[in-house]
Amino acid sequence: MGRYSQFALAFLSFCTCSIVQGQSAFMPQLKSLPAPLPTEQSLSATTILAMLEDKNVIEREKIVLELLSLGHFPQRLRSLKKVTVEEQKRKISFWVMPDYLAIGNDADEMLMPLSFSSARLLTQSWGFALPTRKMVDAIYKSAERKIWPRTYPPSPEMNSMEFARDHNRWIEGQRYLFPEQDVLTAGHKKDVVLSKRLYQRHNRQAIYGWNNIRAGETIQPLSIWHGEKYVDYSHGLRMVAPWVEIDGVLVSLKQALMHEEYSSLLSDEGPLDIDRLLRHTDHSIAHN
Repeated sequence: MGRYSQFALAFLSFCTCSIVQGQSAFMPQLKSLPAPLPTEQSLSATTILAMLEDKNVIEREKIVLELLSLGHFPQRLRSLKKVTVEEQKRKISFWVMPDYLAIGNDADEMLMPLSFSSARLLTQSWGFALPTRKMVDAIYKSAERKIWPRTYPPSPEMNSMEFARDHNRWIEGQRYLFPEQDVLTAGHKKDVVLSKRLYQRHNRQAIYGWNNIRAGETIQPLSIWHGEKYVDYSHGLRMVAPWVEIDGVLVSLKQALMHEEYSSLLSDEGPLDIDRLLRHTDHSIAHN
């Protein structure tokens, strides 16, 4: 590592040391999601879906965000998984939820698509972030369980709970082919991601992924076609912890992604400003 690289990494470490040292409460974020625990047993997906019945997308997302703020989601999603990339003679690790965001509990859950508008609120509430395109590829490569994506023909009903439930049932059928239920899983949803393209189109959302196991490519290239309030059955939110480890040094994900050199380990679009991308200025959420 050159003198400049050593200085830059030391500077990143210095910038975060005042937060890391003496505040061990932040450190469990590397192993578990620092989201609230329910005051009582988590509601089942069946119960929650009954609450969402006949609700439009706006009402649905408001209810889901409220339930998530109360801790009603599967316990298995709290145990974060470490993803390590070795590149440019450096080693970087970041931590992610083992699967996409879901409602319910470990006995009865359902993967829950949310709009980018709602995702912004959730990341701010939990202090987490969303992945970049490059991070999605790294997650897929590291995944212990890869699930074949299922696509539906375009339809006005793609954002309905009926489509989301049907897609979830198909994924569950694939998941049960594997005995372990808490392993890092990928391939079955399009990721809502952070992208530099959103700088110019801040009212859009970026999606990417849906890896095709047979050919190895992604079905969904990076796209900002949809507005920030759009959501359909194919979307998945995978929360990313706010810290990364570069060559054994724990630093802020925000600072690493802003750094001219180290951002290339996490982003193929150059440096990214997480705060700028996840800043939520519109307090209304999803639409039909």
